[in-house]
Amino acid sequence: MAGEVRMPRWKRWALYALVVALVAGAGELMAKAAGMAIEGRRFSRARLQAQREALVASAGRVSIGANVRWGRDEVLHPYVGYVPGPGGDGAAGSLGFAAREPIQRRAADRVIIAVVGGSIAHLAELPAFRGRTFVPLNLAVAGYKQPQQLMTVVYLLALGGELDIVVNLDGFNDVTMHPTENAAKAVSPHYPRRWDQRVEGLFQGGTLRLMLERAQTEQRRASLAASFSAWPWRLSNMANVIYLALDRRLEQRQAATDRELLGAPADGSTIPSGPRMTFASDREMYQHLAELWQRSSLQLARLAEANGIRYYHFLQPNQYLAGAKPMGAAERAQALVAGHPYQRAVESGYPLLQRAGRILEERGVRFTDLTAVFGGRPEPIYFDSCCHVNEHGNAILADQMFQAIRRDLERPAAR
Repeated sequence: MAGEVRMPRWKRWALYALVVALVAGAGELMAKAAGMAIEGRRFSRARLQAQREALVASAGRVSIGANVRWGRDEVLHPYVGYVPGPGGDGAAGSLGFAAREPIQRRAADRVIIAVVGGSIAHLAELPAFRGRTFVPLNLAVAGYKQPQQLMTVVYLLALGGELDIVVNLDGFNDVTMHPTENAAKAVSPHYPRRWDQRVEGLFQGGTLRLMLERAQTEQRRASLAASFSAWPWRLSNMANVIYLALDRRLEQRQAATDRELLGAPADGSTIPSGPRMTFASDREMYQHLAELWQRSSLQLARLAEANGIRYYHFLQPNQYLAGAKPMGAAERAQALVAGHPYQRAVESGYPLLQRAGRILEERGVRFTDLTAVFGGRPEPIYFDSCCHVNEHGNAILADQMFQAIRRDLERPAAR
């Protein structure tokens, strides 16, 4: 048309670029809102990237929001059931435990301390050992329950290791792992948790198929995480929302496979279940578990005494024990789940553990009940619906354990 003024090409390209930027920006804002709706909390690209890195590092074993340490590999062990594998945080040790050099020899200028079932700090301040070097050996493994703690120390001593002190912080796994995991598959209460799944490669059937299906899902999650970790996808809200939706589908498939695994029929072999045991009631089952825990601790004490080792046993606290800790709304929301399987196990089993602990004391075991250690402390300590505490809680536990050991060491020897 005559007289029409054409816009310079650079202006047209600038306008196109502006429109594209506005559309992309709007899309990113909408994607962020969608991400918040999916996650039910503030949408964070950094958090998703950290989760993707954890999935890649663990070959897909770490679920969204899970603590990386629970996604580690595990290797079957002939004497203690299992130990962390090459991908685990205990892989540095020559025997599979977190301790790098678990076989140690006594010396006048040092104190060798083995920890089973938990963790402890501040031992270097013990007056009785002032001026001596402390050699801590972390032999604790997630999920261990008696007699695994006992067998760990026996195994170490059999290999020539020497110890001065053994500290055992346990109890929770001992009354929760069997009722919530092994019992459903008729696995012996004396066997490690989920033993039927750990030895699935030794027998055929539906369980093996489900385990292979789960492994494939893990690999797909790891591959998906690796793809979306690349630049520029990790910087885009839209790409992150697409990733989140795809990964959630895989995570749901993973959870469904886990539910099928728990309900898969056994093949009749005693390899995954061990000697069959039946209980007339839940009360009888929890009593059996408490007695197993008590006997194992008593044998640990006797083993320690025979080898010139001081043994200290502590019953760990738990939030599901009534009246154990005052809680505000925020801590209650994340630490307590009404009807949680662990709640019933703790409420049924812990009173029996406490009674068994008093019997251990009567028999000369250095036992301390720490179930009330957080009484009168309203500040947040528990950070999940299982049993785990934050750094502040760990410091309180360590201090109470240290005080118990110090009082024992300062006690005049009986004549």
